[in-house]
Amino acid sequence: METITKSLKFSIVFFIFLLFATISFSNENAKISGAVMDEGMIIILHSQHGELIIIAQKGCKRTFIWDHEKFETELIPRKSEWYGKLGLYHPQLRPPHKGVVHMVVEEYEFNYSSVEASIKDMNKYHGIEDIYNDDGLFVRFDKQINNSDQVVINIQIVQILINGEKPTQIPGSQNERLEIKRALNL
Repeated sequence: METITKSLKFSIVFFIFLLFATISFSNENAKISGAVMDEGMIIILHSQHGELIIIAQKGCKRTFIWDHEKFETELIPRKSEWYGKLGLYHPQLRPPHKGVVHMVVEEYEFNYSSVEASIKDMNKYHGIEDIYNDDGLFVRFDKQINNSDQVVINIQIVQILINGEKPTQIPGSQNERLEIKRALNL
């Protein structure tokens, strides 16, 4: 009887261990709510400020390359909606990069009711170059230089959704200026 009880206790403890290990492993590899990029995804943007390369590494780690300099950072997952979006962000980066004093990064999905509504929203910031492709990947690389030659960078990576789905064609898209690639090994 005592052997059965020990065996039963061992089985229960082992089952609980497996359950928690499975939950922990699946949470670690789960897609971050609202994140656009997954591990190995590379975005190459050809903008008025030059080429910007964004590489998604494991989890929230991103690498940004422009002006032949590389900057790596860990973005922060949003725990609650901010202006209707989740995803990732970092409000105050200070990359050691040619006069950059402030850098803000956002990465999120945004759902619209129509293609027309998405275009209207994308075009509301006049004077800022916004580039998007037919699949609804939208990237903003805004670089402002103040009177002291200090640089402020704003990068937004947005996956536009129309009624919860990626679009297949958006008027005004610039597919040739926004390349998507996959890294084989990071």
